[in-house]
Amino acid sequence: MKYEEHFGETIKDILNVVKKSGNNVGITETANVKANTLVDSGTLRKSINYKVEENKENITVRIGVDGSFINTKNKHKVGDYAAKVEFKDKSYLRSTLKADESLIINTFKKGIKEAMKWIFMKLKKRFIACLMMK
Repeated sequence: MKYEEHFGETIKDILNVVKKSGNNVGITETANVKANTLVDSGTLRKSINYKVEENKENITVRIGVDGSFINTKNKHKVGDYAAKVEFKDKSYLRSTLKADESLIINTFKKGIKEAMKWIFMKLKKRFIACLMMK
């Protein structure tokens, strides 16, 4: 029987599912954070976005304000104002993410569960194919 290693491919499949789940969390939580953001001019709310980042050890979902974004009315960095609102006035980011903690966890659990089913079926097909080649 011929042995084929598909471990690297399987890891890539799992990482892709985690990234997809991270993207789903980013979309949902960005909308939720925006909904909980106090509005003066609307610049802070409009500047909130998300990014899914990957390195050798982690996949990270970052939700917040790009520090370089400038309010066109007063020429101040929106990141400075965002920090003031978050830490001195009313938390819009931490409070939303804390309230949605179980939703975030369940989104990742669901994605990983679906990935594991899909990967198991893929490996099962390969195993059967190997047995038939015997």
